[in-house]
Amino acid sequence: MTASAARLRRILYAAAFLRALAIGMMAVLIGLYCARLGFSAVQIGAVLSAALWGAALATLATMLAGSRVAERSLLVALCGLPVLGCALLLATDAFPVIVAAAFVGMFNVNGRDRGAIPILEQAMFPATTTDADRTRVFAWYNVLLDGGYAAGGLLAGLPTLLEHAAGIGTLEGMKISLGVFCTLYVVSAFLYARLPPR
Repeated sequence: MTASAARLRRILYAAAFLRALAIGMMAVLIGLYCARLGFSAVQIGAVLSAALWGAALATLATMLAGSRVAERSLLVALCGLPVLGCALLLATDAFPVIVAAAFVGMFNVNGRDRGAIPILEQAMFPATTTDADRTRVFAWYNVLLDGGYAAGGLLAGLPTLLEHAAGIGTLEGMKISLGVFCTLYVVSAFLYARLPPR
């Protein structure tokens, strides 16, 4: 295995873990945040549905364009969309805009990433290892994802911690936590931008 392949795998591992943290946190926070804004159950359902439709469309677009666009560029762009969506989410409490934000942001509301990025990552991993080590490489990838989802769900308690430790209101604490979500995706995009060319 070459040094370039080992570096590629380390970057994919690190970015996957950071994304999993963000996904686990958002899966818990998005419904609570919408409820705190005063949305009805039907409106919250619409927001969650829009997020899933956005992820499905991004997956379809990746399938169609994946062979014609550099993986590095696709991964960076797919990390930029959740940042844009979350920025829209934080900028307003208007229901139509938040539905659009959820669609653009492709928020993984089911707590696991079944969207476009894992498809690209899984296609790249075989080039980072030998046939004999492939199972181990994919096993570590899944361990990092599941650990990130679990830790992200725990991280969703940050608003409560901020409320008790610093006297910050619940809604403001949620906004700070959503800022953490954005940061995790920005760092992931930075990591993907450093992928060696293939």
